[in-house]
Amino acid sequence: MYMKKILFITMLILVFSLITNVFADNGYVAEIGGVKYTTLSEAILKAGTTQSTITLLDNIKLDGKLSFPKGCNIVLDLNGKNLDVPTVENNYGIVVAGNLTVKGEGVVSLGMYGIGVGTTGNLTIENGTYKCLSGDYLLGSWGTAVIKGGLFDGNYCIANGFENGTVKILDGTFYSKESTIVLGDVEIFSGTFNHNVDEYLADGIEMKQYNGLYFTGELYKITVDDAEHGTVTTLSEAVEGQPVKLTAKANKGYELSNIKVTSEDGKLIAVNGGEFVMPKSNVTVMGIFESTSLDNTPQTGSGEVIVYGILAIVVFMTIIMIVYLRQKTNY
Repeated sequence: MYMKKILFITMLILVFSLITNVFADNGYVAEIGGVKYTTLSEAILKAGTTQSTITLLDNIKLDGKLSFPKGCNIVLDLNGKNLDVPTVENNYGIVVAGNLTVKGEGVVSLGMYGIGVGTTGNLTIENGTYKCLSGDYLLGSWGTAVIKGGLFDGNYCIANGFENGTVKILDGTFYSKESTIVLGDVEIFSGTFNHNVDEYLADGIEMKQYNGLYFTGELYKITVDDAEHGTVTTLSEAVEGQPVKLTAKANKGYELSNIKVTSEDGKLIAVNGGEFVMPKSNVTVMGIFESTSLDNTPQTGSGEVIVYGILAIVVFMTIIMIVYLRQKTNY
């Protein structure tokens, strides 16, 4: 069973790889209202001063600085993609001089200086993941910056409100290696932090402390269901927005197949790299373990063999059709 699954999955990967090559999106990385662009800078230029939503279509690794000019009015939808910004000498990798809102799940990896908001800039971050693991400032503002949510992982300082600039943190999860997690004119209304930020709290806001974190929200419970053929261990409770690590151990002859994390309303929570982000809800964790034994290979003529045989034929015919289409497009 185990080897058959590997073989079948391998065939599917081959098919999807060929389909991707045939019907690839011709290198387009962003779009505005159905019009596609090969670079993000081109999309920003075409947006001009018109209120526009730029949606990422693919992962992007920039060669240099990315600028959102004065007068622009752009919503950048990460759309689950990765945006990799290089270190730009003595400058921020992303410069915001106009109006920019960033939304959607996705990862923005930043260099030495991350996002700089100029004196005419207005930046709103709604969600997403932002990393500046070897730099100084993940976000520096000389204008106006508002953080409504997201996960921020930095080295020295996550947010700095420089002279005449402001940063308002309405929510989000913030980690920094140094205690200088925020500096300057920063006002915090809600969020989770791995360092004490009492002096930056807005009037009337109180911070709680738990398990090395400082937060303004509530703790939620994590229940691990008993699993057959293995165990899953994790925290018993966590703060909303907190990354929660899962550790699985399979019994002899079994391996982990999947871990499902479900909120109280039945919504599945994404698990990536053995971690999930705690929602605003109690959750249930369930581990699924499968046998690694090869003794259950079906006999010739069984229904299972017939099913796999049909699937193999479908895969083969699909490959033939794809090759034909590729040859036809070359004429």
